[in-house]
Amino acid sequence: MSMLLVYFFVMMDNLAAGFIIFTVASVTGFVISAMARSDYEPGRPAHRKWGKCLLTCGIAMCIFAMLAILTPNTKQFAAIYLIPKMVNNEDVRAMSGDAMKAMRLKFGEWLDNLEPKEVVKEIKEAVDPIKQN
Repeated sequence: MSMLLVYFFVMMDNLAAGFIIFTVASVTGFVISAMARSDYEPGRPAHRKWGKCLLTCGIAMCIFAMLAILTPNTKQFAAIYLIPKMVNNEDVRAMSGDAMKAMRLKFGEWLDNLEPKEVVKEIKEAVDPIKQN
């Protein structure tokens, strides 16, 4: 895992918050440009100047809004990165199979060591302690 990837793991929430701040700033610029442009006549240079500003703020608003929406938070980013690595790892698959084999083997040994007569005797002693005295 590279240092850049670790950085993104830690900073995903802050990146999304930064995109939201830039989106709000772009919306504010868009509204101000639209209001200022409406005060001038269409033929004047100021009208064209505010039109360029309006277009720039509109494009920035769309880009930053999409980035804010599509940026995952830290937990989502960790899940997106780590779950496929764990699921597709051959060692993890082998460990789960080995664990089941070991559990079956131990369970079989436990069943072989169990003597029904002793268990029944222990149960009778636990249920009926008065008869033995």
